[in-house]
Amino acid sequence: MSSLDVMKGVEVGETYRNDKACRQFITAISEVERERLQNETSDNKFISIVSDGSTDVSVIENEIVYIRSAREGNVKIYFCSLEEVKKADAAGIYNAITHSVSEAMGPESLGKVVGFAADGASVNTGKSNGVIVKLRENLSPSIVMIKCLVHRLELAFKEAVKCKAHDSLMTLLGELYKMYHKSPLQRTNLKKAFETLGTAPVMPLRIGGTRWLSHTLRAIQSLWKSYSAIKLHLNQIKATPNHRFGPKAKALSQLMTSKSVVFYGHFLQDILATLSNLSLQLQQRDSSIYTCHEQLKVTITSLQKLETILW
Repeated sequence: MSSLDVMKGVEVGETYRNDKACRQFITAISEVERERLQNETSDNKFISIVSDGSTDVSVIENEIVYIRSAREGNVKIYFCSLEEVKKADAAGIYNAITHSVSEAMGPESLGKVVGFAADGASVNTGKSNGVIVKLRENLSPSIVMIKCLVHRLELAFKEAVKCKAHDSLMTLLGELYKMYHKSPLQRTNLKKAFETLGTAPVMPLRIGGTRWLSHTLRAIQSLWKSYSAIKLHLNQIKATPNHRFGPKAKALSQLMTSKSVVFYGHFLQDILATLSNLSLQLQQRDSSIYTCHEQLKVTITSLQKLETILW
């Protein structure tokens, strides 16, 4: 922030442009935010905990914890902390969550917990020793667990598409991304192929990511936009004797021209367009169980229409 002020022509000196001063500022800001959180939620009778696991650059397991509460009909979400998990089991996650909430809102706030939202991992949902079991045992037996709807949608999709054509398409998308992402020379040659065809360059995209459905949809869409250029470039590689990418180009070319892969890719694009829209709707901050249910019904209707058209 100090560097930004300097760029704007503000004289800030060197007093605060060091690690120690930065630490003091961060500590002061956190104290003010913690006090604001306590003031805004002190009169609330009920709160829900929202948490998810994360791994930092030092490969240390952390748990990010939020509080969701309502006041005078207005639902708000507050960030508590990113808490280090000593051991990524149910007990370790439970301790991290309760410590985070206690530090942010005070120990008495744990008695207000009525809901717990997390992904569908067994460490959270386990009926014998999951985090939800420990919350009910130690805080309140009435705590309701809501599994992350977006996460469940992702898992349901991955379970539904287990087939050879899907595996082949994912292999094609993944290998094309790695080939052109890791090799500047091949990326440059692909751009030349676009120039030869007189079309704007569209590079292959990664299929993974935090929003897996949307990432996969964009990767498939980019494949069709760059299909002719990639096919041309792969043929050029195959025609070059002893090219180090020759075997890979041959394998990828076979996948790209496979009737089953091409048909399945277009089919999956239509399905993902519908599911991605549902996923994005479920991720809205102001969504409710009612709106999620209504959007789910719309999605089912859309999929049934696609089934009629396709079959």
